[in-house]
Amino acid sequence: MNETLTKLNILDIKCGSHHSMAKTHENEYYLWGSNRYNQCFVYNDDINKILTPTKYDYDDLKDDIIIVDMYLGYQQTFVVIQRKTQEAQKN
Repeated sequence: MNETLTKLNILDIKCGSHHSMAKTHENEYYLWGSNRYNQCFVYNDDINKILTPTKYDYDDLKDDIIIVDMYLGYQQTFVVIQRKTQEAQKN
């Protein structure tokens, strides 16, 4: 098992055709594998493969949304989100 993953509290692992994702109990998402179409959310044209699990950083959206789940396809990553209620945003 990858050294990065052994340090995390993994809840779920999913696989696409050429990339994978791990979800932690803390609702963090780590992706690795092919990034040819930015399916690992690393937006750099020079990086086609992510060799180690890399945290999906959506800090700019965390005040407004919660990631409910992710699904991996052939060369895609689908993110299911839910908007936070105004009461949840205050906490």
